[in-house]
Amino acid sequence: MSTETLSIPLDAELVKLYKNASAEDKQKIQDLLTVILRGVSMPQRSLSEIMDEMCDEAQANGLTLEILESILTL
Repeated sequence: MSTETLSIPLDAELVKLYKNASAEDKQKIQDLLTVILRGVSMPQRSLSEIMDEMCDEAQANGLTLEILESILTL
């Protein structure tokens, strides 16, 4: 699958957190965004279903609650 870059306006603090994240954490964030954007393209799915899928994908990629909290509190 080919990849492209997407520019999304974000709060300055979020941009700083992302830039300072490890390569592994950046990949996990990218994976989560992929799930979110795929969910948006399937409007027949409920928000709950999308959130469940995001949770499953994050866990499958090794994102734990502790890691998420550490990313969000950098």
